[in-house]
Amino acid sequence: MDRTALESRLSHVTAVRRHLPELADKLESLGLITAEEPGTNVVEIWKTHDGPRLTAPKDLGGLGATCVETLELQRGIGYLSPSLAAATTMHYLSVAGLADFATTTDEATVGLIKSLIENRTVFASGFSEGTIAGSVFRPTMEAAPADGGYTVTGQKKPCSLADSMDCIMASVLLNDTGQRAITLIWNGSPGLSVAPLWTSSPLSAAQTHAVIFEDVFVPDELMMVSDVEDPDGRSEKSGYVLFGLIITAGYVGAATRLALKLADRSDFTEADFVELFSPIEGVWRALRMVGERYDAGDRSDALFADLLWIRLGLRDQLQPSVARIVSRMGGVAFATDPEIAYLASCISAYSFHPPTMRESGAFLLDHELRGEISLTAE
Repeated sequence: MDRTALESRLSHVTAVRRHLPELADKLESLGLITAEEPGTNVVEIWKTHDGPRLTAPKDLGGLGATCVETLELQRGIGYLSPSLAAATTMHYLSVAGLADFATTTDEATVGLIKSLIENRTVFASGFSEGTIAGSVFRPTMEAAPADGGYTVTGQKKPCSLADSMDCIMASVLLNDTGQRAITLIWNGSPGLSVAPLWTSSPLSAAQTHAVIFEDVFVPDELMMVSDVEDPDGRSEKSGYVLFGLIITAGYVGAATRLALKLADRSDFTEADFVELFSPIEGVWRALRMVGERYDAGDRSDALFADLLWIRLGLRDQLQPSVARIVSRMGGVAFATDPEIAYLASCISAYSFHPPTMRESGAFLLDHELRGEISLTAE
């Protein structure tokens, strides 16, 4: 097999170079292991080379990448730095929410959003909590009424980009009305702090820690009540579709790098490669189809359900596929190539991303039986 040609086609590094050429060059020059060291700070490199502006619409100061273009680029980022792919997914989710909000808000707020994007503001995302019985759609943080706004209390754990964030966009529960809301909080606000969390080596460069909120004040204009701003849950659902697409693309990129290590071995045939890699590449093709529907304006519950089925299928196929790939490499390769064990460990984290299987089951059966998905499904 021609590994060079396969790598050019499957790694999608060309997509990174198309949109963020200097970032692609820098990550390639660093190499995987160096890029994944926390001290390298790939997030800062991404910020320096215009990464935060990638998905924002051009009229808001962004680069205007479509959903499919973002997926292609993120597969390439996952190939070059799985930590960066995991971390930046949360930023892109927040930017999508801001872009959606900009279509309905006043001119002054649009100007603020545009300024943030043009200045490469890094947004962390506080929309889920690492609890077994929790829900991504039921906030654990609370906001209490205060003079001119609210005070927010709680924690977001785990939270990627915690070391580099300029702002965090988070979901909260208004404790006076029981309504859900989304708020934007500046890093450095009194009462906001970051506590260490992630001590494992895999994906440690994603800067994943705990963000603590102790009576953090948020003005009224930065508290977006879901019942008012998003009464049918359309924006929130589309945000999780985007999250699911982008986070999965990054892991596909990491798995691609692992699989391509077999491509230039003389004892490994085309049939061998396709057999081992098809569960991963098959999911990628399905992701692209969902991304094309998203770009065409589909924000339906059917799109939400289709992607969730795809993600659950990959979750069950990814680990066995990676195990078979690593097994074919053999013990000597495993012992002498540190990328193999590192990538396999990184990929195992895919199953930890929300929503949980319990919640996924509720959503999917709700859709099958009633034709719609309720964000408050039990």
